[in-house]
Amino acid sequence: MSPAFADLRVITHAADSVRSGLDPLISNPADPWGRLLNYPRIWQSLCVLSVNKSHALLLGLGIIFSFLAGVVMILPHASNMSILLVVAALASPAFLLGVERANIDLLIFFLLATTIVLARKSVAFSEAVLLLATILKLFPAFGFALFLRLCKRRFLICQ
Repeated sequence: MSPAFADLRVITHAADSVRSGLDPLISNPADPWGRLLNYPRIWQSLCVLSVNKSHALLLGLGIIFSFLAGVVMILPHASNMSILLVVAALASPAFLLGVERANIDLLIFFLLATTIVLARKSVAFSEAVLLLATILKLFPAFGFALFLRLCKRRFLICQ
């Protein structure tokens, strides 16, 4: 699609609509395709950081690189077969469409990968990252099952 990173643009352009006094969940005329913001309201807070449509390219590249960093983070000791399967998955149409559109799910994947890595070191930081991912999009809430593997004492103390 043109312009690039269409999924991200619904968020960056929503910030422009908010600055115009509109609620992008109801009307988002700043979006190039007239789409409503279909993400939780927390994404509207980007306008406080002065994010606008001119930031879409930089944010999109950041999302893509963070996703790839997440893949690398969770595969430090993977077997050759696992790495081959991951590379095949990265060549799949679903992933490539996510990259083309800078889909927010790529950022959520990075946050979940960070949660997994941090769970080995600091439960408190890991829980905080998972909570952030859940606030940004609901489905990461299922990641809290990761903490069921920890002993009860360590989970409660949050070491």
